[in-house]
Amino acid sequence: MSLSRYDESGFRTAMKAFREIAKDQADDFLTRTQSLAAKYGVAVVFTPAFPKARISGVARWVGDKPLIQLSDLYKTNDQFWFSFFHEACHILEHGKKEVFLEHLEGAVHNEVKEKEANTFAANTLIPSVKYERWVSGTTFFDVNMIRQFAQEVGTHPGIVVGRLQHDHHLKPAFHNDLKRAIRFD
Repeated sequence: MSLSRYDESGFRTAMKAFREIAKDQADDFLTRTQSLAAKYGVAVVFTPAFPKARISGVARWVGDKPLIQLSDLYKTNDQFWFSFFHEACHILEHGKKEVFLEHLEGAVHNEVKEKEANTFAANTLIPSVKYERWVSGTTFFDVNMIRQFAQEVGTHPGIVVGRLQHDHHLKPAFHNDLKRAIRFD
């Protein structure tokens, strides 16, 4: 993979462009994601999920090059993009000597850094102030409400569904048709 020299400032600024790729969720989103990251010196690779390995992503440094490796474990765009931004946070905010590997038994787990990465991913995908205002006092979320909110905040409706499900505002089976399927094979 051909990479430019790592540009932390450029990669940080590119989070808006990655968010646009997530919002559009076009068929070429994988190549667009890799190309944009490579422009700032970050390798992004995609690996089909290994059977029985509950790993959705890893962030690490290989020499002076940051690497984000993502799997299609959860098979939906909301999970994929959350994992991408979570791992991007580890690259931007956490140590070069650490390896951040999600859900691996026996791995060193830093709760503070994991919480920071989760917050970064959630807030990058859906601004927290707008989200909290939108969900406060609402007990029913229909498809039109979700699509309208997604458009208002500039994200994909499937990402909104995933957030609502994660935060227990929607049952896990509700509105999954708004999510996009992800496969790497």
